[in-house]
Amino acid sequence: MVIPPTFSQGYTFSEGLAIVENEDRKLGYIDKQGTVQIDFQYTDALDFSEGLAAVRFPSGEGWGYINREGKVVIHPRFSFVQSFHEGLAAVYDNSSFYFINQAGVPAFDIPFSHVEDLGDYSEGLAFIKTANQYGFLDKSGKVVIPPSFHAVESFRQGLAAVQLNGKWGFIDKQGTMRITPVYDSALGFSEGLAGVKVGQKWGFIDQEGKRTIPSRFTQVHSFSEGLAAVQANDKWGFINPLGEIIIPPQFDFAYDFQNGLAQVKVNAKWHYIDHTGRFIWP
Repeated sequence: MVIPPTFSQGYTFSEGLAIVENEDRKLGYIDKQGTVQIDFQYTDALDFSEGLAAVRFPSGEGWGYINREGKVVIHPRFSFVQSFHEGLAAVYDNSSFYFINQAGVPAFDIPFSHVEDLGDYSEGLAFIKTANQYGFLDKSGKVVIPPSFHAVESFRQGLAAVQLNGKWGFIDKQGTMRITPVYDSALGFSEGLAGVKVGQKWGFIDQEGKRTIPSRFTQVHSFSEGLAAVQANDKWGFINPLGEIIIPPQFDFAYDFQNGLAQVKVNAKWHYIDHTGRFIWP
């Protein structure tokens, strides 16, 4: 036991700090030794990303951003915020959506009069929703892919999943349709493969659109550390990129592998397994 269970809530570490909650339901941040680095004073908080974290004070001023020393670097004034990605963060200030830089200054003028949603920047592009359609902006605010899709996912490995006329396909960063929209649902690419749904079953395709793993699973997660969690016959297991069952379906739920371990649920209890399926911390 590295940090004794003394907090009402605890969350994942990000950039060396983790959000924790005290008995007064206030949030602060601890380091990996369990030492409180940023005192309990927030009613809501997000993980650190690119050196800053969004927090909300009980004074009701809204969301702002702090640095790792707990100093307020972007004054609380937003009703909605997202974490910083590639130097920019999407915010909403009760009247409009826009992007700010790490000085809290609007990065550019949004080229639409009414914006319904903004996404995080990923691989240099962020989605924007206007008039109930999605497109993409570059980091200068230029519209590089005009809003024309009913739904989108962020770019991953050079391609983004998009929905058109009820079906999902994939576009490149110029907006060219690279994989025809014929799927009922789709995940983003990870480790060269993307989960796609045909009818009621999921399989995987490569970046050329070739079906590499047939659609035979009830649900799937993206590949991580060479394995993907899949559900078959109401149980979860793991496959490799060839579609071979590496860890047989036996879990009530399974998360992706991270740092060599995956969290799995069996009979209402949580465990950790390694890449062979061996229980590490039952």
